[in-house]
Amino acid sequence: LHGHIYANFLEHKDIEFPAICLVVSGGHSSLLLMSNQNKMEVLGETRDDAAGEAFDKV
Repeated sequence: LHGHIYANFLEHKDIEFPAICLVVSGGHSSLLLMSNQNKMEVLGETRDDAAGEAFDKV
């Protein structure tokens, strides 16, 4: 998931810190606080399965 966050630095060179990051993907969702470019703290994340995994359990 860190790759999703760091990909933004390729397009946006002037990101100001601290920054809040919301990562929503098919399997995970996370809310992170970035103090600087190298330090992230998880503020929250999903505990449930991805929606696509429900088909395996029916």
